[in-house]
Amino acid sequence: MPPTSRFILAPAGLVSLVALIGGVVGLVMALRLGDWFAIGFDLTVIVAGAMGVMVGLGRFRASHALALLCIGGAIAVSGLLAFAASSRADAAQGMGVMVRGTLRDPLTLSRYGVGALLMALSGVILALRRPGKSLPLLAMGAGLCLPAAIAAGIGLHPTSRDWLAGLPPLLLTVIAFVAFFTLLVCVSAGLHCIIRAFEIGRVDDASAAKQ
Repeated sequence: MPPTSRFILAPAGLVSLVALIGGVVGLVMALRLGDWFAIGFDLTVIVAGAMGVMVGLGRFRASHALALLCIGGAIAVSGLLAFAASSRADAAQGMGVMVRGTLRDPLTLSRYGVGALLMALSGVILALRRPGKSLPLLAMGAGLCLPAAIAAGIGLHPTSRDWLAGLPPLLLTVIAFVAFFTLLVCVSAGLHCIIRAFEIGRVDDASAAKQ
């Protein structure tokens, strides 16, 4: 099987370079404000962007899909956390208000976009590398993680939170206990399947690099 195409890795490197530059801009802004929490997350964006550039340059010979998935996720999540650190007023009003606030911030939006593009490119690599094996694993992993996403949405919705708060304490404790361990098992199994899916082709990449 041929190595990952440069037509995929090169755009990944360019997109990561954008994240790297944005991380430097965010770091300068955070340093001027003395916002140490935001500084830490901006440094994470810079490191992730640098690693993405290295992937684009072909410095890593294997597991390109998994690498881009992790880099894209790190950039997007760090963007959210950096915004939360620098906009504590929005963060204090709850997760929903904070997330909506990020959609009005150009720097955070750019990090969301870069993260999404890198994860999309990782999906393209995944689809090109033994899709008969990788895509079923990916679908299974996504399905196992879906209940956790639904539970998070329910927990963030004010109406559902009020309804849960009105339940008897003992019943609420039982529901929380069962839900926590059920979701923990589902997410653990789902992430295992997703990681296995993105590792498909790693041996082929390594073999091609030796030739």
